[in-house]
Amino acid sequence: MMKIVKYAMALGMAAAMPLVATAGESDNTCPASGAKAGTCPASAAAKDTCTAARSEKLAQVEYKISGMSCAACEDKLTKAVAKLDGVSEPSACSKSGKAVMAIDAKKVKDQQLLAAIEKAGFKVEGEVLTVKVEGMTCEGCSSKVSQAVAGVKGAKAEGVCHESGQTVVSFDPKKVSRDQIIAAIDKTGFKVVQ
Repeated sequence: MMKIVKYAMALGMAAAMPLVATAGESDNTCPASGAKAGTCPASAAAKDTCTAARSEKLAQVEYKISGMSCAACEDKLTKAVAKLDGVSEPSACSKSGKAVMAIDAKKVKDQQLLAAIEKAGFKVEGEVLTVKVEGMTCEGCSSKVSQAVAGVKGAKAEGVCHESGQTVVSFDPKKVSRDQIIAAIDKTGFKVVQ
């Protein structure tokens, strides 16, 4: 019986882990194939893991990409975005159809990233933005941020965690910009760290 309880607890913790996609991992799995964020991490160790993947000044972005079919496609896409000033540690995975990178939003804009990806021969189907939001202290704060994101046409809050300060938003970059989403969050009184 204890084995079943331990197994269930381990599964519960794994299901609660937010998206962590670190560019440049050297194992044989795709680095861009992390699980989707939905809830706050279950432990302090999990919280440290979810926030350690990026610098305070960089936002992690993830694109849903169509047209990648092999390692050469991954390499082509990665090289295309790496040329842009403000892009760090890009990675791509043809298996999951995702590209992940850390960006300095003050140096690189949505349209530049979309143009580089499309020029490389791929199509952006959607974007997932992961940012740190300062000032959230409770579930009510998380709810306020989620509602603000829901008010932006073309955007959906995938996970907002007051404990880690992490917010994950999926959106259509052709309908709404990253800057519009960040502005909506900032209007709540909380601050997106960039």
